[in-house]
Amino acid sequence: VFNHGSCSYHGIPDNARFEIERQKNMNISYIALGEYEQYYIRKTNGRELYNGCEEFMNAITNSNSRAELVSFGDYNTYFIKFEDNNYAWSENLEDILSSEAFNIISNEDNSINFIWLGQQSDRYRNIPYFISYTTTGKYDNDMIIYKDLPLEVEEYIEDNREHIRNNKSTGSSSSSSSSSSSLSLIHI
Repeated sequence: VFNHGSCSYHGIPDNARFEIERQKNMNISYIALGEYEQYYIRKTNGRELYNGCEEFMNAITNSNSRAELVSFGDYNTYFIKFEDNNYAWSENLEDILSSEAFNIISNEDNSINFIWLGQQSDRYRNIPYFISYTTTGKYDNDMIIYKDLPLEVEEYIEDNREHIRNNKSTGSSSSSSSSSSSLSLIHI
């Protein structure tokens, strides 16, 4: 998504491509894509277009606030941060996210700045993830946590940890299992 509201894409799910083309590829402010025809598109006028499992659709529909951040993962998992700073996530997210990561997103003293949920591989029980968050309380502290990312991505994060922690990006995100895509997806 470009600053002027248009976007460029390649290899995205057909239903998301159809929605973008229906909007004449204009006035789009945010896009999140998932592996299984899931998508969330927010237009510059605030209109939301979305598709996903019934639980995700209900979370978006039943909220009194628009989604600010959406991430899709494996097995119809999702995480939503709403503009009113409330969160919603799939019931099964706790089962496939590490307990440390789940404790971070479910702790009301943390504010999630960015989250990426990956696809589970045969090597790991849990899905890979990257989370940027701010702890609140006596001292605000920007933090990042990640697990099971490709080695070159983890090395880049460690080499640029301070820059990443201080860059609270909420740009577009999607899920992908390829290493090269992971670099751009977490806005490094």
